[in-house]
Amino acid sequence: VAEPGGIVPGEMAVSTVAAIGTLGATLSGMLLGHRYLTAPGMPLAPLQRLNNAVGVAGLMRLVFSSAMLAMHGLPNLSGVSLAWWLLRWVGGIVGPLAVWWLVRRILVYRNTQSATGVLFVGVILTFLGELSGDLLCWSTKIPY
Repeated sequence: VAEPGGIVPGEMAVSTVAAIGTLGATLSGMLLGHRYLTAPGMPLAPLQRLNNAVGVAGLMRLVFSSAMLAMHGLPNLSGVSLAWWLLRWVGGIVGPLAVWWLVRRILVYRNTQSATGVLFVGVILTFLGELSGDLLCWSTKIPY
């Protein structure tokens, strides 16, 4: 049953969980990466696990947003709404998955400084993607 605004509560709940996952994983990974800058001898396993969480959260976001796109289609977007939709997909969906893959490849060489920098970019991309997703959600009533 949709709320008076037209948003289905279950869809919004899943979208919120996906947002929490992507933002939380990228931010936690970046903060842990900063710890490696002051203690370079730490084992890589915790950073690798957090990076895998980024990948799982990004995949969850991709699956949910693809399902919303398949169920509701793409509304008539123009101008600013189209920019929000593109930023939502590039920053909030493709961004975390690209960060996961890059950090995974970087950690093979034990380069935690570069991995931290990539995770920092991931935090910014995820914030921009989630914020544009919120703007898009409130204008279209669909939680892409």
